[in-house]
Amino acid sequence: HDVSGGQIDPKEPYRYFLKKDKSRYIDIFFYDGPISKAVSFDNLLTDAKVFMSHLQRAKIDHRHREQLIHIATDGETYGHHKAFGDRVLAYLTRVEALEKQFRIINYGEFLEENPPRHEVRLKDGKNDEGTSWSCSHGVKRWKDHCGCRGGGPQEWSQEWRKPLRASLDWLRDQLIRVYEEQASKYLKDGWEARDAYIDIVLHRNDKRIWEFFERQAKHELAHADFLRCFKLLEMQRHAMLMYTSCGWFFSELSGIETVQILQYAARAIQLAHEASGQNFEEEFLSRLSLAKSNIKEFKDGRGVYEKLVKPTMATLSHIASCYAIGYLCEELDEKKSDFKIHCFDAHVVHRRKESFGDVTMGFGRVRIFSRVTRDEEDLIFVVVKRGLDDFRCSVKKFTTEKEFGDLQTTLFDDLRGLPIAELLKKIDESFSNLYYALKDLPLEDRIRITHRLSHEVIEKAGSVPRSRAS
Repeated sequence: HDVSGGQIDPKEPYRYFLKKDKSRYIDIFFYDGPISKAVSFDNLLTDAKVFMSHLQRAKIDHRHREQLIHIATDGETYGHHKAFGDRVLAYLTRVEALEKQFRIINYGEFLEENPPRHEVRLKDGKNDEGTSWSCSHGVKRWKDHCGCRGGGPQEWSQEWRKPLRASLDWLRDQLIRVYEEQASKYLKDGWEARDAYIDIVLHRNDKRIWEFFERQAKHELAHADFLRCFKLLEMQRHAMLMYTSCGWFFSELSGIETVQILQYAARAIQLAHEASGQNFEEEFLSRLSLAKSNIKEFKDGRGVYEKLVKPTMATLSHIASCYAIGYLCEELDEKKSDFKIHCFDAHVVHRRKESFGDVTMGFGRVRIFSRVTRDEEDLIFVVVKRGLDDFRCSVKKFTTEKEFGDLQTTLFDDLRGLPIAELLKKIDESFSNLYYALKDLPLEDRIRITHRLSHEVIEKAGSVPRSRAS
């Protein structure tokens, strides 16, 4: 029966057998298109009773077999695109559906009770690549300029999709090689471990981690090997994340969605380098430069990466600077020594803060621990603040108590005895000329700190006495 015009009955499951191996199959559900469309684009999410009436009308009364009435919509529809849609959905499933004697069920449960009675064949699509509900050109939207777009001037092209896809495919293949070479040293089956790693991603605690390596490791791992395994597994996780669908879906290479998948790629490159010593960044950028941006400021994929992606990459030193800058301008509990900064833990061993004139300096020692890769570093920081928001933070590894103590004494003496230019020069000599500023912090940290600094200025302005006009 030809149901290519949308006539397929969505109330029961179907079985699809693979063309090349008829012994393998997958069971498929086809969602109710009209109701799904009404939820997403009409007004069903304004009233749970109206929503329920649509579900009731979908029911076929004379049918004796159980009927599954189900829809497919974006999760962000409920509350984001449709205000209070989440509440309507909750009332529908908790009250209306039960009152109308509908049973709430999931696909697995329904499938167990109602195995497929019909085989289905899927449309081959162009070049046997299948079809897509969101693009009439099949899957071309995720790898080439197909004409479908999302905003922006009409003259903007999406020719950047093809080289972007090719760049990520090349990187994926390099990461596979690194993973197989390295993981085989420590894990019984690298790819089985990669899939099982989801248990740790969902529950990052010591018990899950111990159980994971108990099952997956070839032998008891040294601490360095244990850390390398984490980096390899995270590398593969980010290699999958960099194919997130919406990265290709819109009009411009520098859009937030595409920047996000490039951030995943950058993290995978970073982890590959740390785990194997191999650096793929330059070759990746060379390939990515073939992806041309519609915006002159960025020029191409390399420009997007260097301007929007690279500054967001975090290291343990970067996280130490987040604490240090925050310490200088926020009222932190001096008795508290442990802080959570994003997916890192910071344990403060020592801190000291002094001001001289319009310059404030903070100095300290902090241990940064990644809850993801389990990496840890013992770091020294010095941060200088001039004026309202001019921060300069330098970070290096802790070596000895003597070096730490001598450095602290010298820097605070220099704060009071040297011009600011000379003080900064001395800091560069002790650390390096690489430093972090407010602009280098993650966006949410920048917003929080800027908000606090602005309030300080407003409070000071409000406390200045005003003279009365005569």
